[in-house]
Amino acid sequence: MLCELAATLVVFILPFIIFRLVAMAGNWVQHAFVSADQPENPYQNSVTCINVKFNHKCWNDGYHISHHIDPTMHWTDHPAFFLDHVDEFARHAPWCSRPQLPEHIRHAHAGRYDLLAQHFVNVGDVHRNDEEVMVFLRSRASPVPFSTVKPDAVAAMAMA
Repeated sequence: MLCELAATLVVFILPFIIFRLVAMAGNWVQHAFVSADQPENPYQNSVTCINVKFNHKCWNDGYHISHHIDPTMHWTDHPAFFLDHVDEFARHAPWCSRPQLPEHIRHAHAGRYDLLAQHFVNVGDVHRNDEEVMVFLRSRASPVPFSTVKPDAVAAMAMA
């Protein structure tokens, strides 16, 4: 009986708990810095991680903005979508970065906007320097009021 309990713990329960914690951390970092001004805007309610090993290992999950724009997009299409729509991304002031997921989580929790700014991808050269990037990142760390926008309106905005 004790042997079966130990095997169940090691084979099923611990991996399940560890995976859930990792998945929750990943989801948190993808949605931690939502624009308080436009929380319903798919370009401003998540992050896109570019040129990271995470994308190669996790089916381009780092291209999270394009996932919000079109949740049905095949994972192999996300990099091309980003490149084809880079001007649209720049117009909406997205958060695009290059750190690996654990670094992103660690820097975000520590409030290390200087380190996050070093990994920031300045799409469309919207920001002139790291100081402007840090101001932008801090603005995304402010509380977001409860949204009254209906899901259909969000979908319509994403397709516009």
